[in-house]
Amino acid sequence: MKSPRHNKVLGIAVGERSMLVAEVHAASGSPQVVKTGEFRYPDGVGLKDPAALGAALAQFLKDGPFNSRLANFGLPAKWVLSKHKDVPAVDEQLMADTLRLTAPNEFSSELGDLVYDFAGGTPSGGGTASVLLVAVPKRYVDQISQLAEAARVRVLMITPFSTTVAASTKSTRDGLQLLLGPSGLEFAAQLNGHPKVLRYVGASAEAAPTLLGELRRAAFQPGEQSRREMIVWNDTGADESPIQSIGQTLDLSLRDGQLDDLGVQVAPGSMNGRDFATPISLAVSGVAPGDRLIDFADSRLKPPPEKRIDRRTVLAIAAAVMVVFGGIWWYLSLQHRQTALDALVQANTDKKDWRDRANKDVKKIEIARKWHAEKPQFVACLNDLTAVAPQTSDLYATVLQLHSDMKGELQGKATNVNVINLLPDKLNQSKKFSGAKIVQTERHENRGQTEITFVIDFNYVAQ
Repeated sequence: MKSPRHNKVLGIAVGERSMLVAEVHAASGSPQVVKTGEFRYPDGVGLKDPAALGAALAQFLKDGPFNSRLANFGLPAKWVLSKHKDVPAVDEQLMADTLRLTAPNEFSSELGDLVYDFAGGTPSGGGTASVLLVAVPKRYVDQISQLAEAARVRVLMITPFSTTVAASTKSTRDGLQLLLGPSGLEFAAQLNGHPKVLRYVGASAEAAPTLLGELRRAAFQPGEQSRREMIVWNDTGADESPIQSIGQTLDLSLRDGQLDDLGVQVAPGSMNGRDFATPISLAVSGVAPGDRLIDFADSRLKPPPEKRIDRRTVLAIAAAVMVVFGGIWWYLSLQHRQTALDALVQANTDKKDWRDRANKDVKKIEIARKWHAEKPQFVACLNDLTAVAPQTSDLYATVLQLHSDMKGELQGKATNVNVINLLPDKLNQSKKFSGAKIVQTERHENRGQTEITFVIDFNYVAQ
């Protein structure tokens, strides 16, 4: 189900100290951004005093000037609770009715009065559907409503603004989005065009270590194709270098979001160098709505209108629904586990040849370890020879042999006999070698140049 379309809409991304505001108009081709700005809260005024804050917002909109008085409000992920769930793939109404009953059990009762909604519901195979169940303390919804009334603004929707940025991005339906918004760093991931992950990461880009864990869990989940690109939206103009380092660590391609990704045009003079992706995407959801978004102002999980039905009938229906839901869930869960078990058994069978080869290699290594010292003598000998030998281009080695009794033979070539004669003395003077002597030399002519091959015997003193 799609939301109603409007000609011009305000997008207002709410933060703890300021709001980002954008006005978008419907236009032929693509929606047009006509005005953006940041509304900073007056000293001593905040959401806890919505009437005073609304009056200040009304003056800000008047001075802008912002012409529309229809607004989609966005909430930061910091205020939103979310939980991914797999549920039976049923029609939207039955799914909403079922989630309405179960949602209060998904979040702690200590959080107080909550408003619930969900996104998704697209079948994901095996008779199940993937949904993102979300909740927000009701006080935030009430404060936004009171603030809008004081600012003489009509509320069209109240939603997490990270989900609208992800939904408005035209370049991908299953992407990763990272947002430096008015309340800090937020991370969102989509599946089949619907939100799957919504996380508040930290107050600034310095929370990158926390982001690393979120990316490991969300971007590379088993059973899904690894997603190697993430779009970064910087609504604050903050330094992105800590985030870029995280992308390099995970071999993840990061690119800055562009307004073209949101499918909008920009009127001249309407931007001031910042992205304003949050308020623009909120406004776009009003002038060019797509699939239904999370909306705490008109939730699909809001309690239905009271009907005068006997309480015992309601309890009986609820019990029956829970029994049916439980039966369906048990059956689907059993089928899913059986499928997973079959896949594991098949994978184990497919890897038998690989295991057999690996076991043979292990046996060979175990045999080799019986005669292999803790320090490889040949490598140590080669390293000591390199350290002692004259560092000149007139001399180079061609063959090195080291026997188990530590007797060695060095073969090489040189163009200067003095270098050859000097080498045994250098070996004997070091503490690593003894008994070094030249046992063979032979002159050759190579392209008009005299070349001398030599053989030196020595004893290597193992350390």
